[in-house]
Amino acid sequence: DRPVDSHKNHYSHWANRWRSPEEPGDGMTPRATNNATGASNEWSNRYLYDGAFVRLRNVTLGYTFPDRLLKNLDLTNLRVYVQGENLYIWDDFGVGFTPEVDLTNGDPTKAGRDYGVYPTPRTFLIGLSVSF
Repeated sequence: DRPVDSHKNHYSHWANRWRSPEEPGDGMTPRATNNATGASNEWSNRYLYDGAFVRLRNVTLGYTFPDRLLKNLDLTNLRVYVQGENLYIWDDFGVGFTPEVDLTNGDPTKAGRDYGVYPTPRTFLIGLSVSF
């Protein structure tokens, strides 16, 4: 989760935040506060999440045709393949785009906070390798 800031989008559960003793909210989301910059900087264990994950990072499947088939085509090598990167991630993170958070956001004293980094893109590649 990110702190409430009036100039940015927020997670939907902030609608149930604590407002006053008469409007206690859901009991899980703290009140919104502002400092001189207009953003809440009150960090607590409310923002701690399990960052453990397993990622299927890179897989390549290919087939190299046998020499007996290549002789008829006047080829010395023929291989077809498909490659995928960042295919799947198993995690219990539950918030943000990815548990691979920006570790410093340019400031080493803020290591491990989620500043909303974009997820690693999933890519696919189909290839053909031919040698004559």
